[in-house]
Amino acid sequence: MRVRSWHFPAAALIVSLTAFAANGQNDSVKLAETFSSGQTFHVRTKVELSGTLTPPATPKDKAPKDKTPKAVKLKGTSLIEYDERILDVEKDAVSKTVRVYKKLDFKRALAGQDQELTLRPAVRRLVVIRQGHTEVPFSPDGPLTWGEIDAVRVDVFTPALAGLLPAKAVRVGDSWDAADSAAQEITDLEKVEDGKLECKLERFVTSGKRRLAKVTFTGTVKGVGEDGPVKHRLNGYYHFDLDGKYLADLALSGVTTLLDGKDKEVGRIEGSFALTREPGGKTGELTESSLRGVKTEPDAENTLLLYDNKQLGLKFLHSRRWRIGRVSGLQVTLDARDGNGLVITLDPPGKSPSAKDFLEESRAFLKKQKAKEIKVYTPARLRNDPPLDAFAIESEMGDQKLWMDYYVTAQANGGATVAARLLPADRTASRKEVDRIARSLSITKKVVEKR
Repeated sequence: MRVRSWHFPAAALIVSLTAFAANGQNDSVKLAETFSSGQTFHVRTKVELSGTLTPPATPKDKAPKDKTPKAVKLKGTSLIEYDERILDVEKDAVSKTVRVYKKLDFKRALAGQDQELTLRPAVRRLVVIRQGHTEVPFSPDGPLTWGEIDAVRVDVFTPALAGLLPAKAVRVGDSWDAADSAAQEITDLEKVEDGKLECKLERFVTSGKRRLAKVTFTGTVKGVGEDGPVKHRLNGYYHFDLDGKYLADLALSGVTTLLDGKDKEVGRIEGSFALTREPGGKTGELTESSLRGVKTEPDAENTLLLYDNKQLGLKFLHSRRWRIGRVSGLQVTLDARDGNGLVITLDPPGKSPSAKDFLEESRAFLKKQKAKEIKVYTPARLRNDPPLDAFAIESEMGDQKLWMDYYVTAQANGGATVAARLLPADRTASRKEVDRIARSLSITKKVVEKR
């Protein structure tokens, strides 16, 4: 499962805090952050979480006797550090930034299985587009993996934390409700269905020459996230820099309760979150001159995804229209939202069919499926090293016309066949995408037949 950023307490974020009066303790102050293109911040976050999850119950008619689902333990940490430059602001909200990461490391243990994810150095520079309350990243320097995209997407988008700030001037002791957008950003709920986060200006403090306002917040919010119905109980605080006019740090602890369809608890995760943020960058890689010539608009090339299954030994590129479906044995399936589908099958060295044999095998399969054959395009050699052959079959199944694209390759570590089922709509673009997948396919370790 994926849980939104919970991080370590920020007890050491401010080394020395001293209370002070802001023009008289009863005077009101405006805690507001204004964003503009070109602003740069250095951001650090740290996460730790632990808890238990209960797997879904097996239907009674299929469940073994005396076998009830047992809770499994979850533990995870993450360390993230980057410079971020604001590129675009729309309606007072940041809509696009560019980041250079110094660190993006995730570690998780679920039911005793360790998982790790690190952003590859080749794509440490990312452009992040804000859509609703979701971040969509791409790298101008190379394709990302789905894991890398997810790691960026689940991290807190710091400009959205401005929703924790009050809409009007406040005095010490004043309270206000945080915007739902801020609660969504912290919890990753698709929508806040119930509850609020209440903020309160506690006091003014100094850290060296910095004048800060300390705000506490607490509350319970409920809604639906990627893991289904969930409830978050949060307690935290942040410091707002009164002179720099920006949210400087934030810390919270909380309990996430995962619920089933009847609001019964099926998992509980406890954790803490710490974030520090300061103007200016540390790397010097986000200046106007260093970004000159860097493409920060998404296109078909810079939004490509890299599929790299090291266990299977299969690597290829694909557009974001395609999603990895099922990985079983030596087969990987891809699905597109428009109904197109694709199957990649690996073969041990010397076991790949010839293009002629694959064509006959494919025609026999379509005939068995009672598909009407309209036209057959004979195999053609697309590449000699490593060899790549392709052919196509136009067919009709029921009232549906289909275009079938096929590829076969033999490489040092084994061979592979690609079979794509394409619907008439936008067929030209779909065929180009399938062709890219086939041409980029690389078998990175010796294929061994599964037994």
